[in-house]
Amino acid sequence: MNQGPKGRTGRSDSVDRTLDELERSVETLIEGHTTTSDRLRAAEEQKEKLHELVRARVGDDADPDSFVRRYRELERRNAELRDRLEAGRAGIDRTLARLRFLEES
Repeated sequence: MNQGPKGRTGRSDSVDRTLDELERSVETLIEGHTTTSDRLRAAEEQKEKLHELVRARVGDDADPDSFVRRYRELERRNAELRDRLEAGRAGIDRTLARLRFLEES
């Protein structure tokens, strides 16, 4: 069985290349994990700063998470109202067009 040329460790070149690729992959994973951990830590610090700002604005007993949930709910409702207003405007435009048509007839 031909195993090809042996590297300096006595392993074949393909095994050495595979181990090198594995080592690079592991290093990349470690770097990615470190980066992700750093970003998570920064996000948690920023969240705590935002919570402190909310408490300072609305009171110490305020729950920042419920404040954010309420804010998001209000944003959603505002979007619904904007959509309804737009639909109402479109209906008015259609009615005005019909009136103009009837006046011209």
